[in-house]
Amino acid sequence: MDFRLWIERVELYMREAGISEGKKGTMLRENEVLTSLLLEDCGLGPEGLCEMCNAVGMNTTLTSLHLSGNEFDDQSIACLGTMLREKKMLTTLGLNHCGLGPEGLCEVCNAVRMNTTLTYIDLSENRFDDKSITCLGTMLRENKMLTTLGLNRCGLGPEGLCEVCNAVRMNNTLTYINLSENRFDDQNITCLGTMLRENKVLTSLLLMDCGLRQKGLCEVSSALEMSTTLIYLDLSGNTFNNQSIACLASSKQSPQQALLHHLVHTERATHNAGQEICQRFNFGKCNKRAECYFTHRCWVPGCDGEHSAKAWQCAAPMAP
Repeated sequence: MDFRLWIERVELYMREAGISEGKKGTMLRENEVLTSLLLEDCGLGPEGLCEMCNAVGMNTTLTSLHLSGNEFDDQSIACLGTMLREKKMLTTLGLNHCGLGPEGLCEVCNAVRMNTTLTYIDLSENRFDDKSITCLGTMLRENKMLTTLGLNRCGLGPEGLCEVCNAVRMNNTLTYINLSENRFDDQNITCLGTMLRENKVLTSLLLMDCGLRQKGLCEVSSALEMSTTLIYLDLSGNTFNNQSIACLASSKQSPQQALLHHLVHTERATHNAGQEICQRFNFGKCNKRAECYFTHRCWVPGCDGEHSAKAWQCAAPMAP
């Protein structure tokens, strides 16, 4: 690894390191070189997360922060909101699988709404309700910097997805959005089609395992004919039949290579008891075990073992 990158990028796995929150906070306040900090699945509780956020707010070099897999509460969420409002350097923030509920998500969205530096945020595997979806919609309409948004497996229903699509429709900065593993129906698939027809900047859209069938897939295909910017579309895990394949193949503006690559029906990631499987566990990243929202099982079709796909070296698709 390049020595400069080695100095500028530090991955701290705090559980193993055994460094106190106070010392970590001191490091972040005093360090004048660090630009990227990875603290995923470190068992950070509310006090530790609040200390981290307060310290990051005072740091003058850090641009990338990943806190995925740690648990926030009301107090630490308030610290996070303050950091996002005051920090003028941060461009990347990972909050995947942080146990954020409606109030926490609203606090984050309200803070990001006026943020002028953040370009990437991942809120995947947190749970939205009607109120927090409204906050998300407002953020997408008013924020002028975000280019990448992760909303994978957020429990978004018909109204929530419609709110997101309506907001993205007029957004002028987002180029990548992941809506995978949220469920579409006849109402919100129309909203998705309208978004694809009218949005002028989106280049990548992930819709893996969204329950799309013939009508939804044909709506997406029809909308692609009007899209002038989309070059990557992931439809893995949706159910195709001959008619929906014909709709997709006849789309005049379809990004052929990406679409053809993803014309595959994959099995939904559930184990034999019907519970959803934790993706982060299968990537070797989630340490929550019994406290996790999702079951810790191998997601390779036909396996269903208690090991991760990564640990068992099964032939499962790994995250990029």
